[in-house]
Amino acid sequence: MYGLPSTVAVNQLLPKTAFYQRLPLAASVKDEFVHGIEELRVIASVKEATCGIPASGGVEEISVLRIALKTDELPRKALDAIASAVPRVSCRGARRAACQRAMDCRRTNEY
Repeated sequence: MYGLPSTVAVNQLLPKTAFYQRLPLAASVKDEFVHGIEELRVIASVKEATCGIPASGGVEEISVLRIALKTDELPRKALDAIASAVPRVSCRGARRAACQRAMDCRRTNEY
């Protein structure tokens, strides 16, 4: 899976409702979760316990998420909400370049 060792595999569904029902989000952001994102899945957890890489620089774990989109339009506000709630993520999938760019640029607003 994406060149990662099998020991980091998680493959756990992450309900969208965990974000848009529990976080204080604007209606437009909730709408992006409902209409823009098909599925969120944690596919890997890279940390010392799973692959022997020790924590460093305050980073204890890197979560790799698979975000399946319903449309070709990037739900930027929803991705920002995900990145804020799960600050150490990496994107993989058909639109991973756009998704990764959105995550990388979320702090600088360089969409």
